[in-house]
Amino acid sequence: MLAIQFLTILPMKIRGDVSTGQLAASVAFFPLVGALQGLLLAGAATVLMEILSSELTSGLVIALSVLINGGLHIDGLSDTFDGLAVKPSGSRADAIKKRLAVMKDSAAGAIGVTAIVILVMLKYLLIANLLAMEWFYVALSFIVIVPVLSRWAMVIALKRSMPASDTGLGNIFIKNIDQKIMLSANLITFGICIFVMIPHLAAEYAGWVISMMIILVSFVYVFSIVSVKFLDAKFGGLTGDHAGALCEVSEIIILLLVSIWSGLYIL
Repeated sequence: MLAIQFLTILPMKIRGDVSTGQLAASVAFFPLVGALQGLLLAGAATVLMEILSSELTSGLVIALSVLINGGLHIDGLSDTFDGLAVKPSGSRADAIKKRLAVMKDSAAGAIGVTAIVILVMLKYLLIANLLAMEWFYVALSFIVIVPVLSRWAMVIALKRSMPASDTGLGNIFIKNIDQKIMLSANLITFGICIFVMIPHLAAEYAGWVISMMIILVSFVYVFSIVSVKFLDAKFGGLTGDHAGALCEVSEIIILLLVSIWSGLYIL
């Protein structure tokens, strides 16, 4: 319930005090919340494709995804790229301080807005391409998987990073995620991936689905680790905004890999 409340605008309110440990433990369920979001998006895509083109459906699916999470991750993407746009001057510590200060500014900079535009444009093209696949139910399966793996990427990054700031929810998550929470998130993620693959295992394209899933899981894990090192070099650690940016960028990478792999197999 905490994970749903934190990651979405769905009406799930927790009454009473929430401990730091409970908040950190909710991270284990981020991939499960991603599956819930993915199911909502896949359901919407199924209905919309009956009356609209894949292009229009893609645009509406993206709008729904932003609405469901309240623009939380896109805001993090904008702040992160505004911070990265700061030209380093002086010592590394001074550069990090300036980047973090820019991220805290409530006004969106030109680079941040540009990052959002490019992100939405790429998502639109990639989802439209996905929905145009010959096997529509395979496309729907990956629409479910995309938010699952992108939320898992956030968990990996939060577990393996150091906090860039002494305040904020990101700081609480980073300091309190233990091996048990990480293992739970891994098991939930892998379980969802296997469950999504099951309906396709008897199909002629089963090998493609299995290989695609292995590639996605492996790439998301490596990408998360590399991103942590990159963000640590630029910001001295990770913040909640960085986790949101990582989530959004990983979704683009996942969709791009599916598009490339499907193109190779002419799906």
